[in-house]
Amino acid sequence: MNIEGELEDTPGVKKVKASFAKSEAEVTFDEKLISPEKIVEIIKKLGYSAEVID
Repeated sequence: MNIEGELEDTPGVKKVKASFAKSEAEVTFDEKLISPEKIVEIIKKLGYSAEVID
């Protein structure tokens, strides 16, 4: 599964916009339901590198 598909099915994630050309993804989420660290963990499990950028 790709990043967008995996995260869109994750509780607390509202919107995902991934650009493979830019090697980045913008994720809108509810901090009460999921942490940025958990999102990074999910992306890394898919085989991609990830870090939180404010």
